Amino acid sequence: MPHKDVQEKLKLSYNALEDNEKQMFLDIACFFIGADKRIATYTWKDLQLYPNSGLARMIELLLIKIDSLNLLRMHDQLRDLGRAIACSENTEPLYWSRPWDEETMKVLRRKEKNENIRALRLSERGSREFINQKSFTRMPNLKFLHLRDVGFVGDFEGSLSELRWLKLERCPDSFEATNVHLEKLVTLDLSSEPLSKNYISENWRGWSSIKMKRLKVLDLSYCSRLKSTPNLSPFTNLEMLILNYCNCLEEIHPSIVDVKRLVSLNLSMCCVLRQIPSSIEKLGELVELDLYLQVLRNCPNP
Repeated sequence: MPHKDVQEKLKLSYNALEDNEKQMFLDIACFFIGADKRIATYTWKDLQLYPNSGLARMIELLLIKIDSLNLLRMHDQLRDLGRAIACSENTEPLYWSRPWDEETMKVLRRKEKNENIRALRLSERGSREFINQKSFTRMPNLKFLHLRDVGFVGDFEGSLSELRWLKLERCPDSFEATNVHLEKLVTLDLSSEPLSKNYISENWRGWSSIKMKRLKVLDLSYCSRLKSTPNLSPFTNLEMLILNYCNCLEEIHPSIVDVKRLVSLNLSMCCVLRQIPSSIEKLGELVELDLYLQVLRNCPNP
């Protein structure tokens, strides 16, 4: 724990925030440090938290900063303050909105319904327990979920209906779940860290099995097994498609023409991609197209 006097001084700026801004501050401290501001903004807008003015206010109060890559940054002491505030909601982790680390295991093992949980960022062990113990059926208000090294298995009927942001890190290519209706999902993040394993391909059953009509952001960074983009026809509301460092990506599926609202398409470092369909010119809303390539000799499998 940081020094109490330091926390009290830092808390003066936190107390100056409006309620919606406080929610965003806690989201960043517990969940979004290092996340792309633009992606987080989509989720906050959907939750009616007014992110543009909220972020500007937090920057003004020196609570956060946004770096040159549009990533959300926060000083370690402010991060600790945010997590301490989240803990002070109640002495019992069961009532925290954003538990993390070992405290999440205490929450997952409870059998009763928990309407307080807003966000979960789970380790591999926690992710497996979340799926195997069907903890998702007991958290009706979950908005943010980050799972690692675990696939979706089981019946999800009536679950995760409030989810806005889902990250599946090192997700297996298998998909055995049913009734996965994520109708309010705004962001699906299947990306991985550089050099880590990623099994997602264009044949992943999740593309057709997960219902996510409102999806606005699809992040497939470092999906090294992806040879083609998936069929994008179901994602008519998609605005950001991120494919950077997909080293085996050979083609863009023709269905991209159906994504009429696409604003940003990132194809940087897709070294074997040789052609973009001419139909892309029909995407009237597209304002950002990133085709940056590494020097050819440094590109794997040119």
